Amino acid sequence: MKTALIATSDNSSHLIKELPYLLKKAGFHITVVAFPHWSLTNSSFIDKFINAPLDAKSVLNLIVNTIKASNKPFDLIILGTDKLIWALFDSH
Repeated sequence: MKTALIATSDNSSHLIKELPYLLKKAGFHITVVAFPHWSLTNSSFIDKFINAPLDAKSVLNLIVNTIKASNKPFDLIILGTDKLIWALFDSH
């Protein structure tokens, strides 16, 4: 089965909320790293939900640790907010 990791660093990513449904229909196992009050915390389309802080750098560290701890590489990784993309850019 294909695997996907979706990450967001805030609770305002409306478009990212549809991705678990779309990816599940495409046959993906879905892991989400997000703020715990994200509206899809209990979604049946998410196989694993990991609570994340709002700070983008901390979320980025959590993503890295999740990837390292995974049994196999993720087929798809989606950084769902600009804050995460900028944190990744600033980390190098």
